[in-house]
Amino acid sequence: APSLSGQCLYDVACLDSTHAWAVGSNGKGWFFNGSSWSAPATIAPGGQDLRSVSGVAANKVWAVGHDGKIFHYNGTTWAAQASGTDKDLFGVCAVDENCVWAVGREGTILNFDGTTWSSGGNPTSHTLMSVTAADRDQVWSVGGKGTGRSGDVFFFNGTSWSGQVKDKYYNLYAVSALDKDNVWAVGEFHTVLYYDGTTWSPQYAGLGGVLLGV
Repeated sequence: APSLSGQCLYDVACLDSTHAWAVGSNGKGWFFNGSSWSAPATIAPGGQDLRSVSGVAANKVWAVGHDGKIFHYNGTTWAAQASGTDKDLFGVCAVDENCVWAVGREGTILNFDGTTWSSGGNPTSHTLMSVTAADRDQVWSVGGKGTGRSGDVFFFNGTSWSGQVKDKYYNLYAVSALDKDNVWAVGEFHTVLYYDGTTWSPQYAGLGGVLLGV
């Protein structure tokens, strides 16, 4: 296990058996080489919490965090990329090296085209906590308003975003797609939702409390 040294871990991304990255509080990150975890390294010099990490190759990895911070790993070093926002970012998903999504506070959605980050749409003012994709034309993001049954699921079809679930379930904190017909989302009050390519439906997880990852 990584040496936490008093840090919190927020996310982990595994590319293969010898390449995994974890990110957490105070701008720290860790790397697993198949045998051991590295000592904590400073990715964000300003100490901003890093909330999510995603990669498509050993030299194509992105981490996002508070204050709109985005960092890219080229296989050797982490470097900042201009996001164009100071809103906290909570989720990132790399589809390929020329298509990366990031989401965050107040409905912030950003898209990276291989060169620059720009606005990727604005379907809501609610905070978005996580984003996942089956491919470029099948992207989901989840979040919520923060009170009551205000959980949101938004879907991107390659052209625009639309709402698939709104104000029916509690806040959602994570979403993960196996493919376009198998997507799961989890959140407050042990909420678990499953998407079969047509409909989102609740599932019983047998768990209590808040579910933060899937």
